Amino acid sequence: MNRFFKWARSFSGIVMILGIIAALVIAFGPLIRESIARRTWLEVPCEINADASRYHFMFNGQRYYSARINFWQMRAWSAEHAAGVDPIDPNGVCYISGTMPPSAVLRLDAHNHLEQGMGFFAGAGLILIVSAFLAFSGKRVQGSRAS
Repeated sequence: MNRFFKWARSFSGIVMILGIIAALVIAFGPLIRESIARRTWLEVPCEINADASRYHFMFNGQRYYSARINFWQMRAWSAEHAAGVDPIDPNGVCYISGTMPPSAVLRLDAHNHLEQGMGFFAGAGLILIVSAFLAFSGKRVQGSRAS
């Protein structure tokens, strides 16, 4: 156990631990955010446009729109304020954060669409590879100094 703590405080250990943490946050962040949203976000009536690429909702008496379908999508992180305050004609539901400005998603179904997260998983893998490379190259530099 002592060897582990010694390694964890070394350059290689710090780089690997930070790389693993970053990779986990990137790879599983959308699923964690969805889990939190299931318990804390509000389900509100929405007006979904004909091609389901954008939806409007009312929040605090203001009209907002968003194009974000689920948590795998990075676009439209927060909803945009729409011009006017005309009422919406609800034809579905969406989920909003309840903060100002509100974040919104049309569906809480990211867990059913892991294939949409391939970019996140590839990014996490790249971070792990870079971390391993940095840790290994740091070890080689330290080893060559000892010689």
